[in-house]
Amino acid sequence: MILCVVMEGALSSARWDAVVERVHACTPLLVVSGHGRLFAGTDDLNGLRELVRRTKALSALAPDRISAFLCALNGTAGRLDAYANAKDVPSSVLLRIPELSLDERDAERLRLFGIRTIGDLQQLEERHLRVQFGTAGSKLHTFLVQEFPPLPLYVPPPAIVSSERFDDVQCEPGVLDSALRECCARVISELVPKLCWRIELAVLDRADDVCAQRSRVLRQGATTYDTILVHARALLRDLQGPVRLWWGLRLRLASLTQPSVIQTQLFIERKTALDVSLAMIPRYSSVMKRIEILDPWSIVPESYARITGYSQERRGNE
Repeated sequence: MILCVVMEGALSSARWDAVVERVHACTPLLVVSGHGRLFAGTDDLNGLRELVRRTKALSALAPDRISAFLCALNGTAGRLDAYANAKDVPSSVLLRIPELSLDERDAERLRLFGIRTIGDLQQLEERHLRVQFGTAGSKLHTFLVQEFPPLPLYVPPPAIVSSERFDDVQCEPGVLDSALRECCARVISELVPKLCWRIELAVLDRADDVCAQRSRVLRQGATTYDTILVHARALLRDLQGPVRLWWGLRLRLASLTQPSVIQTQLFIERKTALDVSLAMIPRYSSVMKRIEILDPWSIVPESYARITGYSQERRGNE
């Protein structure tokens, strides 16, 4: 069985990256087919079900990717169900797939032909859909019959991690803050000039395993030491407690992006003759002259152009 997770609506890239990481923690088999859509294995089904419940995502289990995707679009947010196929899914869910480029008129045409479910649609051949919908029909048929290879092992995007290990167990705020500042200094040296959109702070036990962690998605990309330290200290305060013992801490910067490219002006823009003339008119209009084209096709100089002055009427028109 293949799991499909779909998250519709406005979703930042950093929040989607956090969802992908949590799915990857449950299974190593994962494919991100686009922003807000992924396919994964079912190694830790209970963890995946809890993730779907907490994120209120659309999800479904099915034997193949297309069936899982269509069933997820037709499912209930926050609920994970298994399906044998997608034959009973209404054909109206196709309108929610951007790459198919279908609209309400196409859905109405399908209903007029008695095609109300995906099962009815799968009985048609490509030539039938191409006659009715043109290239969109061919694209729809290709989408429904396409086959995919097995899910590969997921390779997560790069992140910057820095850890600080204590010789003895610690719980004093001053010691923890000093270690946090050391971690921030190390990650900043690797971060510049990239931007960080997600910060994670974890508590390490004696075996260097994570026993507690907090994360934060930033509204703006951070790239300075002070900004990273402010957010990291906020996470540190959330993790501190009277009974929590620290053998170490780990600071992780994720959802890294390159800064936006800004086009610079390489050459100074020089003023044209018209710009200079317009600037001089208020002061030297009485002596300034201009060439007015009379007939551009004439070969006689007197008929081709004449020299005129900048009158008040001409200045008003310009």
